[in-house]
Amino acid sequence: MVSAAALAHQHLPTNELLATLPDEKHVSVQLVGAKEEELAFATRHVSSLGRFCEVNLNAGCPMTKVVRTGSGAKLVESPEKVYSLLKAMRENTALAVTLKTRLGAHPAKTAIFELLDAAERAGATQITIHARYTSQMHSGDVHLDLLREVVNRAKIPVCGNGSIRSSADCQAMADTGVSAIMIGRAALAAPDIFNELKGAAQRDLKTLFRRHLQLLKAFHPIFCAARGDAARSMTLD
Repeated sequence: MVSAAALAHQHLPTNELLATLPDEKHVSVQLVGAKEEELAFATRHVSSLGRFCEVNLNAGCPMTKVVRTGSGAKLVESPEKVYSLLKAMRENTALAVTLKTRLGAHPAKTAIFELLDAAERAGATQITIHARYTSQMHSGDVHLDLLREVVNRAKIPVCGNGSIRSSADCQAMADTGVSAIMIGRAALAAPDIFNELKGAAQRDLKTLFRRHLQLLKAFHPIFCAARGDAARSMTLD
């Protein structure tokens, strides 16, 4: 999740967020913003790096510091603006352009069908739906019945999102007919969740921790190079 405005103003720490490991594949960049010209610039910049396969518009983050700029979940209140922003992005890249959003501001203001229409008209190749309302933040019921209705109406692939913490959660969302499932915050607390969902043997915490340290060690010089710093040595005991 990268600020389009910060990229447009060439904010160095924001550019650092775009650093990747050499062998990373199928990496997406999620842009947060509310101005066509900034999103257009940021999309061109991301595309020029040659490391990414997708540019995603964030229209779902409910955090105050994002919403108060008119970005993130604030956009669910303006489907036509979402259309304009996606269109500006599509016109400035050959990469896939996608949308991540929510069901609406709150249950009395469901907007997901208008948002789906906006995404399809703008040429988005996929829509990812956090199946909650902005008012719910990251808690409360995930509305799988409404997600299923969106899937039935959609002409583009629908990716489901929201509180996938177990195989049972994953299966319940898969039963809606979504084409894919996105796992976000749960992976921070349980990074081996992907092995669990694939039915693979879970690694013990010590092994998992060491793997993360190895990745941090590999990433450190790349991060420093992006900043123009000399990479400091790191040891893994």
